[in-house]
Amino acid sequence: MKYSIRLTEDAKQDIDSIALYIARNDDPRKAKNLVAKLKTEMKRLDTFPERGAYPEELLLLDIREVREVYYGPYRMFYRIVGRVVQILAVADGRRDLQTFLVNRIFREAEV
Repeated sequence: MKYSIRLTEDAKQDIDSIALYIARNDDPRKAKNLVAKLKTEMKRLDTFPERGAYPEELLLLDIREVREVYYGPYRMFYRIVGRVVQILAVADGRRDLQTFLVNRIFREAEV
């Protein structure tokens, strides 16, 4: 049985921000292509979401409810809730993510 994939509003905004940055600073076609590839990678989680690794930044804090998958330098963070894969964030892995992730996860938990 497949899982459903749901993006939080924050994750949608993350993708939009990444695409806008690439479109403005490089090429709109590259931005569109990247968004399509990110979404394809997310959709692959519908059959085996446990394949994602636990983010090192969160393991250091003993948080094991969030997993991640990569597409290039981009990291997609998600949690599994029943039969739903909830995409929490999409971020460039070249930045410091520990504080970003902790804030995002705890904000999502409050909703």
